[in-house]
Amino acid sequence: MKFIIFLIILATATAQAKNDIIFDGYYRLLASNKPIGYVILSYEYDNKKKHFISKSYIRGNAQAGNLVESLVAVADQQFKPISYQHTSKMNKKIKTIDAKFTKTKSGLKMSAVISDGKTNSQVARNIPKGVFLSTFQVFLMLQHGLTPGKKFSFKAISEEDAEVHSGQAYIKEQPGFEGKGILRVLNEFKGLKYISNLTKTGEILITESPVQKIQTQLVPTPVQATKGFAFDVSSIKLVFGQIPRGQHNVLAKRQAAKVRAASSPGSTGSNDTHKVAQ
Repeated sequence: MKFIIFLIILATATAQAKNDIIFDGYYRLLASNKPIGYVILSYEYDNKKKHFISKSYIRGNAQAGNLVESLVAVADQQFKPISYQHTSKMNKKIKTIDAKFTKTKSGLKMSAVISDGKTNSQVARNIPKGVFLSTFQVFLMLQHGLTPGKKFSFKAISEEDAEVHSGQAYIKEQPGFEGKGILRVLNEFKGLKYISNLTKTGEILITESPVQKIQTQLVPTPVQATKGFAFDVSSIKLVFGQIPRGQHNVLAKRQAAKVRAASSPGSTGSNDTHKVAQ
């Protein structure tokens, strides 16, 4: 019951005025190259408050421990943390974190309530200057420049445990895509190593953990990620305020352009292409 109440509070906190959508996309979640769920990710900008907002929803099948996880995180224009709400449920084990940040002379103070659905614990931590919420890592990398050969060292808050951890990201060109705007980033955070492929504008195309054999892949349409898996409309709306359309990313835009071109007068096979797109 507390998990449901927390989701309702989360919905109230994020219930929406229209924000500018920077990115939204659907990802396949795979283990050893077999689909085990999906991820929905969006980044928005609130012009009125001058805040960046990250939202995500993860759904996994039995192989993924029947995982349901969501995050809504808010940062200011310099990506200093303002607040975040993280919820997770795996094999009936529930955990929620509701964290808020206030300014201090030395940085920020984090005040968080962590719950397992039965009991609550209060956590207060001093956060040094320069520490950010890990969900905004790609934005900080953009500020420093996504240039092959660069190394980005940082300290960030891991939203699932409300702890500060050290990390680093080394940027390379993706082999076979030299000069085509696709970068390969070797990441290490919380002692875990993973690889991500992203565009020079910071759109994450693939993430992969070679040790855990877990991968996420951005896909052009929602159904390519969610087909065959539970799609809880109510819970997703509580996180995002609406069902994300997954159209604000490079793959979706590329596919939409192909459909428009194929459907234009005089094109061949326009009907077949239109049927596939539907």
